[in-house]
Amino acid sequence: MKITVVNFSRRKIGGVEQHLSLMLPELERRGHSVQFVYMNDRPADRLPILADSTPDVDVERLGRRAAIDRVRRFEPDIINVHGDVDAAFQAALITLAPSAYSVHNYYGTCISGLKTTQFPVIQACTRRFGPACLVRYFPQRCGGLNPATMLRRYATERNRLAVLSRYNAVITHSRWMQDEYMRHGLAPERIFGLPYEAAASDQISIPRHLPAAGPLNILFAGRMERIKGGSVLIDSVRRLERVLRRRVHLHLAGEGPRREDWENSARKQAGITFHGWCGAVEMEQLFASAHLFAFPSLWPEPFGKTGPEAMARGIPVAAFATGGVSDWLDSGVNGFAAPADPPTSRGLCDAMAQCLENDHVYHRLSQGALAGSSRFAFDAHMDALLELFARLASGSSASLASGA
Repeated sequence: MKITVVNFSRRKIGGVEQHLSLMLPELERRGHSVQFVYMNDRPADRLPILADSTPDVDVERLGRRAAIDRVRRFEPDIINVHGDVDAAFQAALITLAPSAYSVHNYYGTCISGLKTTQFPVIQACTRRFGPACLVRYFPQRCGGLNPATMLRRYATERNRLAVLSRYNAVITHSRWMQDEYMRHGLAPERIFGLPYEAAASDQISIPRHLPAAGPLNILFAGRMERIKGGSVLIDSVRRLERVLRRRVHLHLAGEGPRREDWENSARKQAGITFHGWCGAVEMEQLFASAHLFAFPSLWPEPFGKTGPEAMARGIPVAAFATGGVSDWLDSGVNGFAAPADPPTSRGLCDAMAQCLENDHVYHRLSQGALAGSSRFAFDAHMDALLELFARLASGSSASLASGA
């Protein structure tokens, strides 16, 4: 097949681009012709998604009309769009070939994109996007406090949802997100649930045991912002040491606007290390020494890829039961889930304590983590994705619809 893949940036900004850096070379390795289209080549200090000779189209440099013409001349069998590509450009693209949009966030269903109310507490929102959101936006602190920004973003998301309904397929990676788009009126036969990749298919790990002595290492990895729950996690670890009567060391990997606030909270207690942004080698070292992976997100993560990544290494996970987390966290099998209505530090502490209370339970959870992660192997993801692409290109996709 000839496949055009579209993304906002050519650079590795976040999880979407990391996903594409694996996906695009694999498409070529399997014999497909790939064209990579991106809206810009920024920020310059980030590594490119691809470093090889894959044909690419820089929309900012060429201009939109010339970029669309490049795609037309490539004659793709399928167009696959990711990330924050504006609605007008998408509308032009999807007239050229069968098209699939891969959802990585609340695209077209929330003014702020967080699908979270923050007053009186941070909590997942399950309302359908529409005019009523404008009424609730300020009282429930759904986002910022600028009315002009609210109205502009509302219009943007409304346009995105309208374009999304014109795709041949919308690809989601969790039941939560499938339900989200069905609730917003997208035809169920156009919504496809595919297993997300979170581990190399040939990765080999063995079940773990708790150490008889020494501190228990808890790992967090992610962007350091309020909705990721770092402050709640730090408070939970403070409680956890008292519950377990054992030293606990919290390791936090990542960067973000809340890092300084989290560091200030952490100064009140020992046993917390901030590692900053970590590359693949550094992350493997942190995974190797971790006994538990903490996933304290307060917002409804569309999937939450780092959870299954930890599971693939035999590490149980403690998380709040919200969003796409339920697709990979089976409470009592590969970790424990804390209530999210609302999420609290006490609830997260209890979930972590259940994971670490004794070696018999811990070893069983580690076995469950390894078994559960097999559903998210990279080869399985690519097989499902290419099967869907082939069916879309041939005009026959009904048997795969709605998560089949």
